[in-house]
Amino acid sequence: MPQVHVYLPDDIVTEILVRLPGESVLRARAVSRSWRRITTDPAFIVAHARRRPLELIRRNRVRSARPPDRHPDGDDIAVNTIPVSGHDVAGRPRRLMRYPCSTKRTPGRSPHGLAVVSCDGVLLLKIGHGIYLICNPVTRQWAELPEVHSSSFVLEFGFYRHQPSGEHRLLCRCNNVLRPSIRSHGASACKHRGRGQGRRC
Repeated sequence: MPQVHVYLPDDIVTEILVRLPGESVLRARAVSRSWRRITTDPAFIVAHARRRPLELIRRNRVRSARPPDRHPDGDDIAVNTIPVSGHDVAGRPRRLMRYPCSTKRTPGRSPHGLAVVSCDGVLLLKIGHGIYLICNPVTRQWAELPEVHSSSFVLEFGFYRHQPSGEHRLLCRCNNVLRPSIRSHGASACKHRGRGQGRRC
């Protein structure tokens, strides 16, 4: 019997995928290049986020049994959500992600995370002076941005998705320096740029 290939237009595939839970959308990315392109498109991500129920974000410090050499500040920090409607399974917060334990005290690091802003469903969390995490609650992925070294203050100006690279970047200003500093995940070093261009990490 000859194999039959069924073709679905991208708009139909998009309408189907946008109704799936986040975990299923992640698995669908592996089906084909076309589906990966659809599910990584910023418009799809925004449309998918709009369909999620309203939820409050809560940070929680998780204390667990740890080896004797573990510093007390090495507890895990979890980001949970509580549905605004209150209709969750057994009324308990649903765990979205866990941060790895830190094994040593880091100056300026706080166990209390502050959600600064979000962009396309990605959260920017400030966990200490010049120390930031970005996380995607749907994919349960997180990354630490390069540390902002500043002796006095760090002022966040913007958190955005850089279209050419697909990176999420943080624009900030440090120590009354007029040149801004740009932080992005995956970079290993900072580069000073000319006037008005700032620094990219």
